[in-house]
Amino acid sequence: PPSTTTTVTCVVINSYVLLFQCRMAAKDTEATQTMAVDNTEPTIGARNQNDTGTATARNINMGPANPPPAARGGFDGNVYEVLEQTLSQSEGQSARRSAGDDSKSYEQSLQNLILLQEDLKNWTCPPILINVAESLTSDVILQIDIAETLLGSGGQNVPQPEKRDNDNCYWFAEIFSKNTTEFREAEIVPEIKAACRAGGFTVNCKYRQMENENGCIEVKCCRATFHSEEKNLAHNRKQKRTAKSNKAPKAIKKKSTKPVKGEDGNDMRCPFHFKIYWDEKRSRWFLPKIQRGNRGHCGHPPIDPADIKLETKNCIPPSEEEIAKDAMQSHISTA
Repeated sequence: PPSTTTTVTCVVINSYVLLFQCRMAAKDTEATQTMAVDNTEPTIGARNQNDTGTATARNINMGPANPPPAARGGFDGNVYEVLEQTLSQSEGQSARRSAGDDSKSYEQSLQNLILLQEDLKNWTCPPILINVAESLTSDVILQIDIAETLLGSGGQNVPQPEKRDNDNCYWFAEIFSKNTTEFREAEIVPEIKAACRAGGFTVNCKYRQMENENGCIEVKCCRATFHSEEKNLAHNRKQKRTAKSNKAPKAIKKKSTKPVKGEDGNDMRCPFHFKIYWDEKRSRWFLPKIQRGNRGHCGHPPIDPADIKLETKNCIPPSEEEIAKDAMQSHISTA
């Protein structure tokens, strides 16, 4: 569609063209009436005199100091001034309207970007792959997806000890037949954290004792709880200092990856969680095939697994960890 500037320009030009045509028509009418009154042929002398006078007037009028009144196409100077002023105002209005559209477009794009960023903070967990045994009596290794067992409110409670079998439970291999703090930290927890790391998030694992010597490892997203500065400071005080100076350590305030209660845009806890159980009677770890865990994440986007740091104890066997510590204390290059 034509712009506002084009429309106004056309209207103004058409108006002045019509005015010019009216003036020319009036002059033609006046000339016709004059010729009708004066029908006599002038004498030769008079014609010569008129020609001389006309030539003299033409020479005077064509001089540089006396430009003809119709030198700009038959319009006087006021017509062009009005026309130029109108065009200038129209261009100014168009520029302001264009600037307003650009500003609105920028604000809309920024709002869309914010909405997209918020959408990225709500996502469904990808497959969490972990190795289990084929059955309670067979240690043939199978790879399963823990996320498929998490049905939220549509899930089921853990089966009772007498009802646990291959139909409702995934059993860990027989080599995972111990339930001590050291064994859990060395064998079970690293496997869980590595599987979740591949899914783009980090987790905390906490053991909870249950009745009849049974128990479970509660696995929750690291953003499932609010950050506590008091607990953070208490944890830092427990760490052994390696500095040789006797000066008091400087207060280190690290930025937490956990949500902070009351902080705008960072106060939403993530609901992701599941459990791995210990069966005391069978001395085996197992995972229910259907449980009430939650595979959804909110309040944070997924992370590239390459950008997720893992603790040394969750990356290498204890024997290699001791070798690495000895090398660091002896100032030996690890390369």
